[in-house]
Amino acid sequence: MPRLATSLAATTHTMPNFLPPVTRGLFVAAFLLLSIAAVLFFTGRHHLRVEVDAGVIIGVVASLFFATLGFTVMIYRWERLRLMHILCVAASFLADCILSGLLLIFVMGNTKL
Repeated sequence: MPRLATSLAATTHTMPNFLPPVTRGLFVAAFLLLSIAAVLFFTGRHHLRVEVDAGVIIGVVASLFFATLGFTVMIYRWERLRLMHILCVAASFLADCILSGLLLIFVMGNTKL
């Protein structure tokens, strides 16, 4: 029985390290979606304002989803992370949240309610 426990412990420490590229990819996707939503907002037509606003809101929600997923993947890792890695991921997450909030404020300020 102890042999089984050591073999299981050995397999958990030798897991393939695929999470950092996944985290980077999720944040790249989040910022790409946010930039597409910003371009859509700033170049949208005035007579199609409802459609442009809906596209921007969907882009912002998708961007926040990917950023949250990237942050969650960073937290899910088993091995101990360096402080620089944690700070970069946290700064990217906060930047995406702040920029998404600013873009939503622009969208809400542009509506005629």
